[in-house]
Amino acid sequence: MNALSDHGFLPLRRLLISLYHKDVLERLTPLLQRGDVEVYSTGGTLTALRERDVPAHSVEELTGYPAILSGRVKTLHPQVMGGVLMDPTLPEHQEDAAQHALRPFDAVMVDLYPFSEALAQGKPEADLRELIDIGGITLIRGAAKNYPRVLVIPSVHHVDRLIAALKRSPAGSILEERRKTAAAAFSISAAYDLTIARWMSDGQTWGWQGRRLFDLRYGENPHQPANFYGHQWHFQQLNGKPLSYNNLLDLHHALVLLMEWPHEAAFAVIKHTNPCGVGTGDSLEAAMNKALRGDPLSAFGGILVSNRPLDEKAARRLTSFFFELVWAPDYEPAALEILKQKKKRIVLRGPWPLNLPKEEFRTALGGVLHQHRDAEENTETLRVVTSQKPDEKSMQDLMFAWKVVKHLKSNAVAVVKDRMLIGAGHGQTARVDAVEQAIAKAKSRGHQVTGAVAASDAFFPFADSIEKMAEAGIKAVIQPGGSIRDQEVVAAAEAAGIGMIMTGRRHFKH
Repeated sequence: MNALSDHGFLPLRRLLISLYHKDVLERLTPLLQRGDVEVYSTGGTLTALRERDVPAHSVEELTGYPAILSGRVKTLHPQVMGGVLMDPTLPEHQEDAAQHALRPFDAVMVDLYPFSEALAQGKPEADLRELIDIGGITLIRGAAKNYPRVLVIPSVHHVDRLIAALKRSPAGSILEERRKTAAAAFSISAAYDLTIARWMSDGQTWGWQGRRLFDLRYGENPHQPANFYGHQWHFQQLNGKPLSYNNLLDLHHALVLLMEWPHEAAFAVIKHTNPCGVGTGDSLEAAMNKALRGDPLSAFGGILVSNRPLDEKAARRLTSFFFELVWAPDYEPAALEILKQKKKRIVLRGPWPLNLPKEEFRTALGGVLHQHRDAEENTETLRVVTSQKPDEKSMQDLMFAWKVVKHLKSNAVAVVKDRMLIGAGHGQTARVDAVEQAIAKAKSRGHQVTGAVAASDAFFPFADSIEKMAEAGIKAVIQPGGSIRDQEVVAAAEAAGIGMIMTGRRHFKH
């Protein structure tokens, strides 16, 4: 029986493998074909191994018992679990092994049934129940518990650990590796069970499982340590200094904003999670120029995001001012070389469109707040409440402003012209202050406010905001409505010749 060396090296002579996703076998086949590791497997994995000329044994050969109950019971047998859980150094385990002819497994690789994927696809309940893995989860938990004696590979994403162990001469694993993969196994097991529990309890069970993927440069301030936790990092850093907490928080808000325009070119500048430049258009160039012209002063040191690949012309335009980070789905080689000229400039690439969770969580008061992301808009509730009806161009600007304002911190007002954010008021405790801030900022940046439109994230409690807009020449406004003084507000808009739309939906953001 295998004995540990002084430095925790464990020879790898016996492997148990059972996979749902079998493509990874292409990487393992050359190493397993050598025949120096005794391989046991089940069902489709066994067939796939033998088709690749890997000398694999069936678990049935070991147990003397066939798979039963439509494959629900295959590995739940003392010959299998005993080999996974035994410690050959313990006298009582030695006695049991001799009496029952048990032999230890040195490595176990399992890829669980894809319950989460099936749930996301809306599979029927009967199919989901069949995808609740029992044997696989038992194997990885058992192997993880026995990590001093067993290398556990709890998913195909950890196959590199097994490949490294097989490539050694002789094949084997070291204790540090086994402990790390055991931790990953329990994390995967916990997340798997939590997903099932949330589904079966209709969301009444809550929890979150992830692992620390990397340390951040610092938190909101340099004296605050920070990390990023998750299941997977979807972006590739192509240049620049390490990421900070603020970088990722801003990036999240920026990408959620971009998701408002899935079918047209969009570009945005974000500073302290607030949009300070947003533009859309028929081309990347048109969208980017609008976003950068909106508020170039506030854009200094911000982050830039584009839902279109950046070309050389765009890169040259961007380098005309200082920014902290840029994100795009891709970059032309020449554009990338230009952006990488400053060593500290962070350049990120990632998939588009994004598939971000629809739920949001925030810690508070020793607990966790939960809500669904403010994503969907119901245009059926829109109604014009003034005799002055916005024309088609104004309607386009109003809908653009309505999408932007819900991404500004409340109280918020967005002033828009030609599908370009020209003024933003946000984080104000009085709505009229947000109106004045948005108008003043637009004027100070050289924009002509006359003929622009405005959006408010919540109702106007008084008519003073409308009066300020009228003085500035704003011609149309969109807001949720719902104030006890709605009639006064509408009357003020009517008197000023301002078209007004009420949406029936508020967009507070804190």
